[in-house]
Amino acid sequence: MVTEIGVSTQPRQQWISSHTLSVIEVRRSLKISGLDSDTEQNTYRQLSREIQRLCRKDKSSYLQQMCREIEMHANANHSKEMFFKVKCLSRDFKPKSWAVKNPEGELITNLHEVIEVWRNYCENLYHEDGLHALSLDFEQEPDILLSEVEHALNKLKTNKATGIDVISAETLKCLGDDGISLLHNICKSVWSSGVWPDEWCTSIFVPLHKKGFPTNPDNYRLLSLSSHASKVLLYILQSRLEGFIGWQISQAQAGFVKGRGTREQILNLRQIIEKAREHYFPVFICFVDYSKAFDNVKWPKLWEILISIGVPYHLVFLIQQLYESNSARVRIDGNLFSQTATRKGVRQGCVLSPMLFNIYYEFVMRQVLDNWNGGVTIGGSKISNVRFADDTTLIAASQEEPVALLNILEQHREHDNYREIGSIGHCEVVQSFIYLGSLIDNSGSCENEVRRRIQQARVAMTKLTKIWRDHNITKATKMSLVQSLVFSIFLYASETWTVKKADRARIDAYEMWTWRRMLRVPYTAHRTNVSILDESRLEAFIGWQISQAQAAFVKGRGTREQILNLRQIIEKAREHYFPVFICFVDYSKAFDNQLYESSSARVRIDGNLSYSEFVMRQVLDNWNGGITIGGSKISNLRFADDTTLIAASQEELVALLNNTVQHMVLARVAMTKLTKIWRDHNITKATKMSLVQSLVFSIFLYASETWTVKKADRTRIEAFEMWTWRRILRVPYTAHRTNVSILDELDNPKRLSSIVSTRMLTFFGHIHRSDNMEKRVVQGHAPNGRRRDRSPTRWVDMTK
Repeated sequence: MVTEIGVSTQPRQQWISSHTLSVIEVRRSLKISGLDSDTEQNTYRQLSREIQRLCRKDKSSYLQQMCREIEMHANANHSKEMFFKVKCLSRDFKPKSWAVKNPEGELITNLHEVIEVWRNYCENLYHEDGLHALSLDFEQEPDILLSEVEHALNKLKTNKATGIDVISAETLKCLGDDGISLLHNICKSVWSSGVWPDEWCTSIFVPLHKKGFPTNPDNYRLLSLSSHASKVLLYILQSRLEGFIGWQISQAQAGFVKGRGTREQILNLRQIIEKAREHYFPVFICFVDYSKAFDNVKWPKLWEILISIGVPYHLVFLIQQLYESNSARVRIDGNLFSQTATRKGVRQGCVLSPMLFNIYYEFVMRQVLDNWNGGVTIGGSKISNVRFADDTTLIAASQEEPVALLNILEQHREHDNYREIGSIGHCEVVQSFIYLGSLIDNSGSCENEVRRRIQQARVAMTKLTKIWRDHNITKATKMSLVQSLVFSIFLYASETWTVKKADRARIDAYEMWTWRRMLRVPYTAHRTNVSILDESRLEAFIGWQISQAQAAFVKGRGTREQILNLRQIIEKAREHYFPVFICFVDYSKAFDNQLYESSSARVRIDGNLSYSEFVMRQVLDNWNGGITIGGSKISNLRFADDTTLIAASQEELVALLNNTVQHMVLARVAMTKLTKIWRDHNITKATKMSLVQSLVFSIFLYASETWTVKKADRTRIEAFEMWTWRRILRVPYTAHRTNVSILDELDNPKRLSSIVSTRMLTFFGHIHRSDNMEKRVVQGHAPNGRRRDRSPTRWVDMTK
């Protein structure tokens, strides 16, 4: 019988043995005595050497035990426990510190004063003046059914931290019929009265450091922990709102859209660049990044938008009551400070937040783009923006178009109080830009992206060295780890790559390096790649994996569509000799700064327009910039609030941006972090390979579906792959082993370059199954003819 529910802390495992600790205590006592005689000093030095030897022995025993546990979990198919042990072996030491600077720039170290700094920070971040509740007269919607509560309980995610009520999702799922009936009655009471329980309205903020100086609160992400019981009613609300909001989101948006992700947007950009090169038309891409977009949404404007699209007043009333009763408490080192009310922004960690932000930003963009004819035309459709949540990419046919569009955006922010889309940072004209985790190059080539992914996968492979070195981990487990931890890094968005012959060779070389590293086959062994693949008894893994990713991607759109649009615009511009300028716009706090009510004049919003679309149409009103592909004008791409402007000349971008403050390295890093695993003999080769594929190759393969892979890129990929395999196998270059021998030892795993190609083909089939922006961008023809000389490799060429 459970008498008390609380939070238990797991003590960190002590790997130093009691015998070693006793020797350390003897040395400490000897040091305290003063070390006055030579005998005491000699004894002290002997004890220090003995302690060092014992610590090394204890650490080795601890690592071997960890590797044996990894293999045990791998054999028992306990994937969660296995990857947790791998993480424990590979994670870096991070000292615990809560010191922050106050607004005056003074460093605060006292815990109580630190809590006060965070309290003031949250109050200022979520403070908003002039809020007033909407007076809503409504008829109550049909009551909640017991089947809806049961369905919502099944949707709760397990293994998640609890909220202020300390009730886990697992506990709710174990409720019997009486417990579900009681929860049903609570939900019905809230549904009819609009009064939410205090525990359901209170969130716990846990600051997580993102980047920059850890003493600056702005460099933290506030992770929100909310009540799991409240999510039951929120899931019911979400299902009833879906019919009113889902169809309002435009195809340019791929963030929080079912069946779509980042690789769709990546593919869109790559295809736009390709077609721009192929058909000699200019394209300008502007990436817009908002700061703290989700934290600046204005509530009154959100209620107006929901009502304008036909959401029943009763549902709006329930959401309004939840937000107005919302409060938060920040947890620092297990300490909670007093509640702080939030008065703007969508609720962090709330089930409804993605849907509410999407419709909010959709109306913003519609207003900005209203009566704006910029963008590029591909396949008879105008493409002006690609969006992924708040990452907006504007596409234009001239440089003046994105500049003019950003001017419109800034005017709306200043004159119409559209500060809800956040502030835009400084504007730069760059040769390349990392968009949604994938490198977009103005040349339209994927060579640099392949190199980057290979480097990231190599780092991931190196981090698992302890696993590759351990003999207690079987080869099958190591191969599984390679595929899940290493190849997964490499293969991100590989479906969008245009893989050339050189790229394919580079991918194959990287893959062979990975297998040799895992099998610990040095180059001095003079083993061929065939022998390595025969030993691993697998086909080319990475090339096959890319195809599988495309095949699984059969619904909706995401970031890769937007990336494909940009890449295709650049390719077509290069191929058909027309200029294109792309500007990436980044807004500050776009999601959290949306206004629900204009200060000076009432803004009439069409019920069929989303908020982001509404703003963008106003910005793009009477702007004729952009490029034309397939008879359609493309001026911008948007993914949520991430806006990319595309123009045909630099002047267009300058005019639009005026007055606006505008995957191989990561995989190698991931590989390096797992060095302890690669070196451990207790972890089998199969486990190490699994870790490489899930932790290293996954980093490299992000958005690889959108790549245009050339011969040099393929060679680079293959070199990285072979580096990865050699790293887990601990095969030095002095071993003189061939790539074939490395692959044979790994039982011929799926090659990385083949995975890229397969992903590309699957993704190509996916985008042709429905009428969407990606299909128009890929198949559409640009207005200009192709150049007479040999055209550069296109993404479409990779599918032939």
